[in-house]
Formats: sequence, C-alpha cells, structure tokens
Amino acid sequence: MARSGLIAAVLLLSFSSAQGALASSRSSSPEDTPEFTLRATWSLIEVSSDPGVQDLLRGLNVDVEGGDRDSLHVSIRPEDLPLLDTLGVAYQVLHEDLSVLKPTSTEERGASYHDADGVVFVLQALADEYPEIARYIELGRSWEGRPIAGLLLTDTPEIREMDEPSMRLLGGHHGDEYSSVEVTIDIAWTLAERYKQGDEDVQSLLDSREVWIAPLVNPDGHTEFTRRNSRDVDLNRNYSYLWTSSGASGESPFSEVETQAVRQLSIARSFDHSISVHSGATNLGWVWNSDYDATPEEPWMEGLCTDYLTWTQDPEFWVTNGADWYISFGDTNDWSYGVRGGHDYTLEVSEEKTPPEEDLNEVLSFHTDASIRFLSGGAVEGLLLRFTDSLGRGLEATVTGTESGWKGFSDPETGAFARPLPSGVQSVTISAHGYNSQVLDLESTLNPDLQVVILSSHPDTTPTRIEGANLSLEGSSEFAICSARLAETEGEVDVLLSREGDEPPTGVRGATELGTPCVSVTLSAEQLVPEGWRREGEWNVIVEGESGEALALLPNGILISSNSPGYTVTSVVIENEDAAPNPSLMIAGTNLPRGALVRAIGPDGSRAFPVGRADNREDNSYQVEFDVSNWAEGPWSLRLFGAGHWLELSQVLLLEDGLLSVVENELPTEPDDPPPDEPDDSGRLGLTGCLCVNQGNISSSEGVSSLVLALLVGYSRRRRRTWS
Repeated sequence: MARSGLIAAVLLLSFSSAQGALASSRSSSPEDTPEFTLRATWSLIEVSSDPGVQDLLRGLNVDVEGGDRDSLHVSIRPEDLPLLDTLGVAYQVLHEDLSVLKPTSTEERGASYHDADGVVFVLQALADEYPEIARYIELGRSWEGRPIAGLLLTDTPEIREMDEPSMRLLGGHHGDEYSSVEVTIDIAWTLAERYKQGDEDVQSLLDSREVWIAPLVNPDGHTEFTRRNSRDVDLNRNYSYLWTSSGASGESPFSEVETQAVRQLSIARSFDHSISVHSGATNLGWVWNSDYDATPEEPWMEGLCTDYLTWTQDPEFWVTNGADWYISFGDTNDWSYGVRGGHDYTLEVSEEKTPPEEDLNEVLSFHTDASIRFLSGGAVEGLLLRFTDSLGRGLEATVTGTESGWKGFSDPETGAFARPLPSGVQSVTISAHGYNSQVLDLESTLNPDLQVVILSSHPDTTPTRIEGANLSLEGSSEFAICSARLAETEGEVDVLLSREGDEPPTGVRGATELGTPCVSVTLSAEQLVPEGWRREGEWNVIVEGESGEALALLPNGILISSNSPGYTVTSVVIENEDAAPNPSLMIAGTNLPRGALVRAIGPDGSRAFPVGRADNREDNSYQVEFDVSNWAEGPWSLRLFGAGHWLELSQVLLLEDGLLSVVENELPTEPDDPPPDEPDDSGRLGLTGCLCVNQGNISSSEGVSSLVLALLVGYSRRRRRTWS
C-alpha cells in the first residue's frame, strides 16, 4: 500500500481509539501536574558569543538558542531587556514576539509540520508499514500526559539479540524547534525505506544495531510553541552532569518527567553512538559543552564531524567543539558521555528554528542522508564485545581505555558493548562490581567481529538467589539473599546495591551463620539511594565479606519500581498451555503503554526474552511468546518497562515438571526452618517456599527479576513529504 493510502486508512480506523487513549493518558497524570503556564511573550535577540557575555547571561532567565560562529541567539522576555542595558550587553532584536513564528494551521503551511499527536501517528504508521524492522514504543509521558513517541529500528524489533549494541537519535528537546522533529522523522522513514530497497549500508547498520529514535522529547512545549516544557524548564539543561541551578534548569537534575524518560531508556540500554537534533543554527558539535578541556577522543569525534561537513550540501554548515561555541551545563550530550559513557553529538539543522514550509524540504535534503551516513560511520570501526559471567548471563561492565581514560558501559541486559575507535591495538580495562578486573589488548578494526569476554568471580558465587518483595521508590522490604558461599561464612557482611556508572555501591549490614546459606536484611530504597531521580530501575545485588570479597552476586537482582507508573497489569494468562515449548502469555491491564518490553527472570538470575510478540494496541494487552525449553525449573518473575517506568508483576511463572503455570508471588522473605547442609535427592535444599536447582556443588534458586521497555498510542493528520 502506498504510504499516503496507508496513513489515510490507519487514520480513519484509529482516530477515535487513539484520541481516547490520549485522553486516558492525560487524565491519568498526577494531580499536581500544572496547567501550561508559558504563555508570556518571548523575544529573540542576537548578542556576541564572547565568553564574558556568556557569563553575564548565565545568571539571567534567558535561553541561548543558537546563532553562528560569532554571535548567539537568545530568547528573553521583553520586560527583561533593560537588564541587558544595565549590564552593558549589546544586542539586536531579531523577533519581538516568537509566538508569531508558530505555524498557524496545517492547511496554510502545506501540512508538512507534525503536531505532537501527528508525531505519534506517523511513527505508528511507519511501524505498521515496516513491521519486519520497526516497532513503535511509548518511551514516556509528558507532564500533561502526551506520549513521548519512540521507534525501534532493527532487523528483529520483537526479539532481543544478544550481540547488538544500541544507538539513539533524539529530536525536539526544545518545543519550538520544529525542524529538528521533522529531520528526525525523515531519518526514520528513510532508514526503513532504504533497508527495504536493499541499501547495503543501511542493512548492515540495522542488522547489527538497535537504533532508537524519539523525534519529540518535549511534546508539551511543541504544542505551545515554546522552548521550555510545561513547567518552564529547559529540558536540555536538566540532565545531571555538571547540572547547575540557574536559568531554567529545573529544581534538581532530572526533575522533569521528559528527561527522566530519556534517562530510564539510557539505563535500560547502553548507547555508544548518538545524535541529539536541534535547530536554531547550522552546525555539528561534539563534547564537551561544559568544559574547554578536550576529551581523550576529540580527534575521532572531530574527524567524524568533519566527514559530515563533506556529506551535507548546506553551504553555511560548520563543525565545532561545543564549548568553543558556547558553554552550557546539564545538557544531553555531556551527560551521555560523562555519565553513560557514549559518544553523543549536537546536530543543529537550520538557523531558523521553524523555517517556512517551502524551505523544509531543502533542510531535509541537507541532513537526512548525511545523518544516516554519520550513524553508520560510528558503527563500522572500533570494538564489538559481549560480557558474560560463567553462566552466560549478560553483564553490565565498565570498559576504560587503559592509556587514554575514555570510559563506556556494556548493555545491562545482554552485556553487548561497542565503541567507535580508530583501527589498531587498544588496551582496555574491564571491571564490574563483584567480578575480577581484566586488562586486555584488543584489536580495533573495520567491521569488527564479536568477541565474548567472560568475567570471573569465585566459582561458588555466581549461582545466587534472592527472595523478597519488590522495592518501591519510597518503600522498604525484607530480603533473603542466598548462596553456597554464605553457608561457609560467619559474621558481618555488606549487602550492596550497585549499578555500573552510578554512584559507588551502597548497602546495609547483615549477619551470617555457618551452615545457613542466606542472609536476611531489610532494604530501604530511600536510604540506599537518597536522590529520588537515581532510584528507579534495576540494581545488581552483591554480598561482600569483611575482606571485600563477593560472597553472592545477582545481576539486576532487585527492581526499584515506580509508585505510579501510569499503568497497571491486572492479569497474566497462559493461552496455549499445550504449545510447549513456546507457550503464549496474554498480559492484560489498564492504560498499558504500547510496545512495553517484557522480560522474565529465572531461578538462577537468567534473563529470558520473548521469542515472539503480537502488539495488541487496541485492548490494553500484550501477547508474548517465550521458549521455555531451556528454562530452569522454578519460579520466573515478570517485569515490564514502559512509558518510562518499571513495574514488577505480582504474577509469577512457575515451571514444574516441564509445565508452566501462573501463580501469585507469595514467596517468604526468609526460610521457616533451617535448611539441611546438603541437598536432598531431588536436588533441592530445604528452603520452605523456594525451588532450588542443583548446579554442581552450588544450589541456585528463585530470582525475583525481569525487565521490559515501553511505548504506546497516537494519531496524526498528514502524510510525510518526499524529497529528492
């Protein structure tokens, strides 16, 4: 079906249901969600880019929006202009009222700019047209309840592949930068079209990578045509790296639900090569934005940006280190590189943030093809690794350039890791909390082959189980962490929560007794992770003895879930119990986000991914299929990650004698009776309420773990343009 016909048909069929879903989403917003208050007039002025002028502006309620090499464009309220006169800052007024630049109607503007609802619809239409490589995902919800629409492009969008690293493309951090949204959407369509047409470079990219795309991070600001979100915060100053309380940076790092959604996605995935698309200038910049000192990878980054300069046909385009243009704090790029360890670039696509409709196709022609080549350029040369423990479970590990000091992280679900690097021998140090560090000399090459690195710990440490309830953001629960080595230990131990790239591990003290393989502790999310914005998500569990040696390890063993994710799961039903080894689960609920990821965590902490999925977006349910042929017997917990939040289901999948059933999770927090020193003939230790699987000389049991990733609903009212 032609794209225009497809979109028209989908629009007619889904308009009512999409409107209803959006209304439901918005009505479910927290009671303290504010009405949009940014209706004041803003002017756009031009000032010198001199660092002294930048220092003066930093203390004012103004936003630096772009400009060129020698001047900056700044939005300011007209009543604040006398402050610049007092400070002696020379300026030129470019627009007295920025709101007049907003497209007044789709008919008058040629129907080419998507509104916030249109972004949702067009991504859904793309996923419907190219289901073999595209999947629509609701990455979060704004303060006013609008979906933050996302798209996953890869060769198997419904199946998680163990060896695929991830890339990220974000647009629309600033609500009035309409062309940034359109370029991002056009990149998504063009990637899908070229893959279908057999483009070898695009096929190589999507066959080897997950590409995550969110064209509009700030749907509320986009709707009101204002840079900031509905709480008067500049989202691209709200990230935690060198965050400062000035201007419109928010009350604290990640105070905004929109930036929280980007953060949660960026913790669920490790993005090694990304672009944040903006408008208001025409350049491509690399980190740092907050510091004049160069990163250890500046030559590589500058070289790739220089390549972009040769690929785009924009005669006014230029490249720059971010700080050399102007200093900013708390932005996406520096956080992505400084905290999450991935390369991230700022692409400015047009000097006018929302250029006239007749100029938009030219903007697309300047940047869509060049951006695709830029994304591919970050995937063809460097390192490609995967980190596992001795059981083959993927591990999030820290990888550091031994000599240069760059730092990156592997995927927390799969252990996959990629790093764009020049060809040659690279010395890297690999570490993970609780595991032995390694220093390796690895060959960085063109189109690198995957290398698997096994991280070792004490042989009796890795098979570990945990019993207890899920932790909520403000709650506390009792847990029992068990391993064979704990039965050989007596005295005080530390029970720690850790996450690579986060703050140092924090935990509580517990006591062990000889012959008892478990330590029981009460864990409080608020005490262990004081900053609320750091709290939600999956955490590794480590039990350390007095010498600091790991006695028990469980990757992603505890989930700290949201108190109000905005959706609920009401039932889990096995639809085809006789279809072994691939039973189908129907997960039903209310206000479920479309595209949420479903994960199962087994008795030994193993993570299982669906091998098939039907996305039932109309009836608030998910249908997923698992292959249980290699599952360990015992209880498997289920987790969802959707709409930017985590949820652990109360329903548990129980595999006994090869049969799968659904039970409520009512496992005790500690054994009722002391277990025997040895397993009985069945291979189970005598722990009441817990199924333990004998693995050599180590008993392994239930893990309350599983993960998901999410996304959901929408519609629009136009077909995408084509350009040539």
